[in-house]
Amino acid sequence: MFNFLVGKVEPQTIIMIVLLVVMVGVLIVLPMFTNKRRNKAINDLHSSLRPGDVIKTVGGIVGTIKEIKDISPVDKEMVVETGVGDNKCTMVFDIQAVYQVLSKVDAPAVAPAAQPFEELPKEEPVEEKVIEDVADAPKAEEETPVSEEAEKEQAATAEPSEPAAAKKKTAKK
Repeated sequence: MFNFLVGKVEPQTIIMIVLLVVMVGVLIVLPMFTNKRRNKAINDLHSSLRPGDVIKTVGGIVGTIKEIKDISPVDKEMVVETGVGDNKCTMVFDIQAVYQVLSKVDAPAVAPAAQPFEELPKEEPVEEKVIEDVADAPKAEEETPVSEEAEKEQAATAEPSEPAAAKKKTAKK
């Protein structure tokens, strides 16, 4: 089995080593791609959560999200209301505790309260340039003059069935 260490290498041994290296490479690289896909799906799930969504946590608790709080740029907490009838209670969970979304609300029920009101800077008036004289205004479509020689060439190359008046109309367009 270890003949390749001594110096005697057979083709079957080389093939076996290459296959072994390829298999180990596949077993190392393939999980990287599936983990990226799984992490993207989890991040999409967490970013789509809104107050009013009914969720199930990893611990099996089912409840309705009442509020989502930003603790830091990376961490979020949610207030979940559970219970039936008059026996309701609220609990605070990390957003990572969401296992499954059972039902979603169509639109966000409450505007995010974590962002303070910012006053927009006042806009300065913009001066508009008004063209007073119509003659000074640039024309949108300027007609290009057609020389008599160009008209004669067009008339010579045009089909004989076309009347001359129609040729002039098409040349002016």
